[in-house]
Amino acid sequence: MTSLRLAKDEVAYLAAYLSRVVSWDERSAVRVQARGGVVGVYAPSPMDVLVLVAMPLAAPVDEPLDTTVSAGRLRDVIG
Repeated sequence: MTSLRLAKDEVAYLAAYLSRVVSWDERSAVRVQARGGVVGVYAPSPMDVLVLVAMPLAAPVDEPLDTTVSAGRLRDVIG
């Protein structure tokens, strides 16, 4: 299992972003892609556009990550 380490400010920003996504649709899924020292989180919006948030990682990942997860579950896990 790959783990991603974000700085405290990025965790707070990502949690707020995911809360917004869940408020649009509680069943939303997000795509998480990480490579090197950057992570991108893609989510749908009610305006029919794809939203991307890119953030630096506190520590680079060894192997690229590309997965889709529940936005609500990810929000709950990161706090």
